[in-house]
Amino acid sequence: MSKRATGCLIALGIFLALLVALFLATLLTLRAPSIKANTVLELPIEGTLIECPPTSMLERFFMAKVTVVWEVLQVLQTAAKDNEISGVILKISPLNSGLAKIQELRKGVIDFKRSGKFVLSFLETAGNKEYYLASAADEVCLVPVGDLNLTGLVTEVTFYRGFFDKWGMIPNFEHIGEYKSASDILTRKEMSPAHREATDSLLDSLYQSLLKDLAQRNKLSNPQNAQELIDKGPFTAQEALEEGLVDQLLYEDQFYELVRQKNKGQLPLVTAKDYQRSAVRPPAWGRRPKIALIYATGTIATGDSFYAPLVGRVMGSKTICQAIRSARKNNSIKGIVFRIDSPGGSALASDIIWREVELTRGKKPFVVTMSDTAASGGYYIAMGADKIVAQPTTVTGSIGVISGKFDLRGLYDRLGINKEVITRGKNADLFSDYRSFSPEEKEILLKMIGNIYKNFVHKAALGREMTDEEIDSIGRGRVWTGEQAKGNGLVDELGGITEAVSLIKEMANIPAEEEVEVVIYPRVRPLIWSRWLEIVKTEGINLPEELLSATLGLTSKARELLRERVFTLLPYSIRFR
Repeated sequence: MSKRATGCLIALGIFLALLVALFLATLLTLRAPSIKANTVLELPIEGTLIECPPTSMLERFFMAKVTVVWEVLQVLQTAAKDNEISGVILKISPLNSGLAKIQELRKGVIDFKRSGKFVLSFLETAGNKEYYLASAADEVCLVPVGDLNLTGLVTEVTFYRGFFDKWGMIPNFEHIGEYKSASDILTRKEMSPAHREATDSLLDSLYQSLLKDLAQRNKLSNPQNAQELIDKGPFTAQEALEEGLVDQLLYEDQFYELVRQKNKGQLPLVTAKDYQRSAVRPPAWGRRPKIALIYATGTIATGDSFYAPLVGRVMGSKTICQAIRSARKNNSIKGIVFRIDSPGGSALASDIIWREVELTRGKKPFVVTMSDTAASGGYYIAMGADKIVAQPTTVTGSIGVISGKFDLRGLYDRLGINKEVITRGKNADLFSDYRSFSPEEKEILLKMIGNIYKNFVHKAALGREMTDEEIDSIGRGRVWTGEQAKGNGLVDELGGITEAVSLIKEMANIPAEEEVEVVIYPRVRPLIWSRWLEIVKTEGINLPEELLSATLGLTSKARELLRERVFTLLPYSIRFR
């Protein structure tokens, strides 16, 4: 054998040995620890709150710290029944989320406290989001040199029309519904009266929900006191203590000493990940009834779901329909919980998903649970369900349609670019970016989106058992909070995934006290594969093939998304800092 061949075999052997070592190390990290008596569950909640774990290697690679909402709820529910767990400590770091996800986690903490076990929260610094969650604990502890930026809610809407005018770009957009203001940021320089009215109403409702929840802390006593305190913010750590917003100022080592005192002088800790492996395990085959939990997150588009670093998650109608169809045809699945977190998107893709929901209705119990957002197209895909559940702070509604294009000829002229347009067919260049719509073409566009709006309203009326006129009166593009939507009939109940599962059990004649197995759709990779990816990410191993294919594919995926001409899309987002 040549020296070269021998060297290759040695290199291959070393490589295989490293792979085996890495695999064994992974298995060791996956061993479930034993849980001793009086163990305290350490639950870090940090980064972006997401509905389901990353579903692709690309997403896992690019996403920073994340917390999966359902996983936290599962851990809390299991720990509440576990006699070995004596309490929970919440270590809350800066969060990226809307109000509804935090409200759902907050409710999970409150439900855990009903077990009689203690909950302590620890903050180094906190804004509205972090404190809102921490305030559900028995005691809130803040680092002595930390601060509490409890200042309330704000929405900022940026209008780009002036910028477009300077660059010769003419937005040609039409909408159905005076409140359907998604295109206003492109076509106007300020809020319309309808836009301002809806935004004020939405913000008022969200703020009242926040005040009501914060007032549950004894030292705040009522929403009025909570509002007066917020108006004094932000606070230094000492000011927060004096105002009763936090209970103690402690460094981390002092906080753990407090935990020891609360826990009969003992401090056995288990992290949420370790506890999930040891206690939150799937039941033995066939023992419990199964309920499907289908995640529908991101902007809605036709085709497959995908993730792109600059776009985020995109909900593909093909992927979601396959998930619904699979759960519907699976005889072991007793009901379906459809979890939506979407501002809408393609009207066509929304209708395709709606059809699959409609096919399922009557065959199996189908309950929608809304996260931070389920508006416009996000509401479209929900309205065919048997029941709709939303958090009080969910942003929903926005039953309306927009469509249009940009006339970029002025920009092209400034850049020295010339286009020659040759057509066959009177309206072949209807959506050309080299000219504006003619009055006749504008009428064609309005007729087209008007028909889509009527279809939207009619299907919503069928799903909600209301008349078209009743839906139109609360539609017209107007956005509602979950609490408002329950009042006007767009939503059935307030709550989250836990409440949706309870509804499924009731509809499927499963006893309320009986535990069920929740089966996640679309399918996610097993934990061992997730762990391998964590190691890859931690060790900084390059993923050139995956990244290259993602980079090359991003342009085509973006083109697919932008090719849509008609959108059912939320007009704006509210940041909760």
